Amino acid sequence: MNKKNIYWNYREETATVKWLDDHTLMINKHKLNVETDTYDFRKN
Repeated sequence: MNKKNIYWNYREETATVKWLDDHTLMINKHKLNVETDTYDFRKN
């Protein structure tokens, strides 16, 4: 199993995470496909 950082937000100590299906999750109102997406506040 490979590990990777898919979510990086500024000054955020906690996160609300909800799986929408086998490949998609919602982290603090950001919808991400775990196979292809990342969120980085410095780039978005």
